[in-house]
Amino acid sequence: HASPRALAPGVPVEARVVAALAPSAVPVPAVIGVEMDTTVLGAPFAVYEWVDAPHFGEARGEGSYLAYVATIADIHALDWR
Repeated sequence: HASPRALAPGVPVEARVVAALAPSAVPVPAVIGVEMDTTVLGAPFAVYEWVDAPHFGEARGEGSYLAYVATIADIHALDWR
């Protein structure tokens, strides 16, 4: 179990990566905010907009799996530099 202090560096990094993906073909939610103050919830956290879409962990049917594959292809096509 990681301490809140150990989790802290990952929260803003994740939010920056998600925000950087926004103009790409990869579907990501908008970043609403990042809170590093551990007194709020006990650990740093980020808040993202709600996206009403199927979760890939719960994909059902061929269309969902094809959308999953297309998204993975979009991720791999990104120029990370």
